[in-house]
Amino acid sequence: MKLFIQKILLLCLILLVILCYPLYILYKAGEFVDPDTIINRQRKEHNLFHQAYTDESGYIKLRNVRLRKPEVLVLGSSRVMGFRSFFFKNESSFYNASRGAQSTKGLNDFLDSIPDVSPKILMVSLDQFWFNERSKSSAFPMSLKRHYSLTSTFLSSFERVCFDILRGKASFNKINASNDNIGLFAIMRDEGFRYDGSFKYNKGSRQEADSLQIFKENYNSIEEDANHYEHGAVLSKEDLRELTIFLERCKKRNIHVVAFLPPYAPFIWDKLLENKSKYQYMFELQKTLPVLFAKYDHKFFDFSDITKIGGNNQEAFDGLHLSENANLRMMIEMCKQDTTLNGHCNLEHLTGLLRNADSPRNILKDGR
Repeated sequence: MKLFIQKILLLCLILLVILCYPLYILYKAGEFVDPDTIINRQRKEHNLFHQAYTDESGYIKLRNVRLRKPEVLVLGSSRVMGFRSFFFKNESSFYNASRGAQSTKGLNDFLDSIPDVSPKILMVSLDQFWFNERSKSSAFPMSLKRHYSLTSTFLSSFERVCFDILRGKASFNKINASNDNIGLFAIMRDEGFRYDGSFKYNKGSRQEADSLQIFKENYNSIEEDANHYEHGAVLSKEDLRELTIFLERCKKRNIHVVAFLPPYAPFIWDKLLENKSKYQYMFELQKTLPVLFAKYDHKFFDFSDITKIGGNNQEAFDGLHLSENANLRMMIEMCKQDTTLNGHCNLEHLTGLLRNADSPRNILKDGR
């Protein structure tokens, strides 16, 4: 009997160790850190955050806008995460709320959420597929609410972290010796959201841009009529109406809007041009938006083809997401043509940054 009890205790001990190891990884990696603590820590430490099993970035972005009340605010999807604070004369006056809006309705939802914040300039990225009548199935709202719960985080992440440990995606040594970064992705990949709201990509975690393999998934989506590349002939009247309401509201709040269609990787843009008949809505959009923006005295740019301002495939992470260098190119072009935005920037400084960029994907060394 005594031997049996010893075996049971030994088994329980083994199970406890098995249970505790993934828990330690989750805790040490910062997967249990609540969003308000992330905001406070970033303010003090200027570290990166990117959690693997929860996504509170929408809430964090909104909360930071409310706290900081930036004069210049970037709003849009993940396609504009490369706009940096050092693009501006006063770095503390800028914040990048990319991923704060994933649709035209999302723009108005975000505006509803900041009634006491009216930036002088609102830089808005308008993803082309937002305006495709057929692509509503691929649109998804970005939650701006705080959903954090320690219990739900544990329940949703435990099984997944176990698999990641087995696959080598969660290294004990790397996590145990980690810096102040918060979240498994931030530690393991050294990539995540910076203090200014922009996102640091780790070039080592992506395929090299000179390989067209990085565009394969996007190219397949064009062929398969899927994943933000749904074919479409008709512009969405609902989204044009939402955008009109947004522009009217900004005008009433004395917010100067500088909006643009974000760039595709040149390889993908060429494929879209080859399939122009399947994307009639997109090319109609290029004609419609300038007229709409002129009506409200806001500024509009079309950067769908980044090669027109010197961009190339080397500056792309995939077909939709381009590097901060491409964002800098857009910034320079917008400053040249918009006096309000130009007042917050130094064109000579911006052109110098681009000329002396560390690589096609990073302006500063190691993506700092």
